[in-house]
Amino acid sequence: MKGILTALLLLMFIGTVNALVIKVDVAETLKGNVSSFSINSSSNIVKLPIEFYDTGSVAYLARVRIYVYNDTDLIFSGWSAEKALKPGDRKLFDIFWPATDAGNYTAKLRIYFGNEIFEQGGFRIQVNKTVQAEDVFDVRDFKTHDDHVDFNIISRNDSSDAVVVPLKYTSGWVFEQAEVGSMKAGESKRVTLHYISGVWTPGSLKLVVASNSGSFYTEKNLEMKKETDLFEPIRQALCMIKICI
Repeated sequence: MKGILTALLLLMFIGTVNALVIKVDVAETLKGNVSSFSINSSSNIVKLPIEFYDTGSVAYLARVRIYVYNDTDLIFSGWSAEKALKPGDRKLFDIFWPATDAGNYTAKLRIYFGNEIFEQGGFRIQVNKTVQAEDVFDVRDFKTHDDHVDFNIISRNDSSDAVVVPLKYTSGWVFEQAEVGSMKAGESKRVTLHYISGVWTPGSLKLVVASNSGSFYTEKNLEMKKETDLFEPIRQALCMIKICI
């Protein structure tokens, strides 16, 4: 009898404990904010570093776009590379604008994160002077692929912190910039620029290759046309029978 009573009391205790367990669900929030934004306009190549902060509870991919205006006319739009942020992460996105003329400009930025857009405008950019730039870069072996282009850059002079900036391309596309870094005279570097086209059509691409100081500056107009790979049908057929090359 005593054992039965003890068992009943134990069951009542367990039931009471279970009744006190409260399930707490944390609501998922997709949020972000700019934690820092600065403008370095000390040279022809204006640097715009933006730090974005994942203030929510969801991880996402983020990408920054900068718009530069002369009065009300849009004169430049540049895209950063895409980066992954976890909740609490802060990531720095660098965008470069090749300014060819001194003057007062305004800028607006948009950050695309998850399925949201953060927008902020009204930034002033004052370019006090530009230097006479020397054309020292060459672009060779340009190739177009489904989601990127690649090419070699050769410098005729020593150059510190070179950057590649797409200036003009098919409207509606996303085209990333790239930092090349320091280059020695005669050195060649292979550079890859990623893009998102949506519907792909052949077109032209205008690139700027420049040093951060702005003293070296080269513009190149290139045709984006996918090359036909004569061996691709053979590769696909071999892959279907598990002999991929």
